[in-house]
Amino acid sequence: MSEYYRLAAHYYNRFHGSHLFPKLWNWRWLLCLATFSTATLFTYWYFVSSAPPVHGPVGMFISALVFVGSCLFILHYRSNQVLGVEKAPPFFSRARRLQLEKEKRSFLSSHTQRSSSDFAQLAQEITDLLLLEKAYRSPIDVDFVGVLSKLYDSQTITRVIAIVISALGIFFSLMDRNSLRELQEIFQDEETITFIFKLCQLTGGLFILAILLYLLTKQVIEILMLMASSFISKKMGNRTMLNCLVRDLIDLHLPQPVQTVRKISMPYTPTSRVWGIRRHHGASQRKASRNVLTQ
Repeated sequence: MSEYYRLAAHYYNRFHGSHLFPKLWNWRWLLCLATFSTATLFTYWYFVSSAPPVHGPVGMFISALVFVGSCLFILHYRSNQVLGVEKAPPFFSRARRLQLEKEKRSFLSSHTQRSSSDFAQLAQEITDLLLLEKAYRSPIDVDFVGVLSKLYDSQTITRVIAIVISALGIFFSLMDRNSLRELQEIFQDEETITFIFKLCQLTGGLFILAILLYLLTKQVIEILMLMASSFISKKMGNRTMLNCLVRDLIDLHLPQPVQTVRKISMPYTPTSRVWGIRRHHGASQRKASRNVLTQ
């Protein structure tokens, strides 16, 4: 497994290493920092500030688009460094993508001694080894992701919701008529209905915000892991590099060409029946010729 980690580190350094990015004080990084600060400022003005100098979300969207464009400038520079050229096809062109895929396939084929039609098999081999590594992990080496996944289980949440609904059903079934009448009067109060409606809105908003924060946190962690992997040692790999290698192996896999078997035309060989017909025909011709001679 250590050989695969070294291969992943070598591959990641070749196509995603820190030496492929611009220098720290390059104008591309400065533009990215300036646009990010501007987008953050407009977002603060739109969502938080009570008296923003600029009203409306137009400035926020424009600054966000400019920030994305500045990030694309950096990716375009890295792509040129990978290809080893100053001028290359446009960033989103098919020609550039094909050039990058050709470089990656050539690198993987030369370092794994396998053709591109075996990349999927190699990816499956790495996945199986990762499962075995996880199954026989030492108790001292704690898997924090596994612990969190055990704490948060979708089946457990389903059971908790079912228990809460059952408890509410039992609670309402045990209430007498007077209690139900008082409860009905409470729910008929406009202030109570308004409070419940506001509480439902707050709960729904917090739930949506929690989902967005969860997705955003995962994306930020992944980006930070990729950035950190670009600056670590070239010889020692990690799980982020290995996942990148497996994804690219699957993406760069080419199906094995189907070999068509050509039919070779064999010389004509008469069957025994054909030979019998020919002998009979020859004998009848010889008999007819003898009859002609005797006459």
